[in-house]
Amino acid sequence: MTPAARREATTYLRRTFEMKERRACRVIGTDPTSERYRGVRPEDGALRERLKALAQERRRFGYRRLHVRCGAKAMPSTGSGFSASTARSG
Repeated sequence: MTPAARREATTYLRRTFEMKERRACRVIGTDPTSERYRGVRPEDGALRERLKALAQERRRFGYRRLHVRCGAKAMPSTGSGFSASTARSG
């Protein structure tokens, strides 16, 4: 179960059964801090479009080679954000 699905389940329990947050988290088996977490991601639409264009042009390139082709200035400092954005864009 994903963290987002757990947050939805916690919200459902809280609204339907009028539970407190701590009780709903205990029922589901999650931590209350993960319930309160709201991720903040930078907008990377331009990067995704550039990746899609490069991937169509060079089908056999992996995300590491695409990283080099895009240029280090436009890329995050770690490869993890880059590979995640590649995976989301399909």
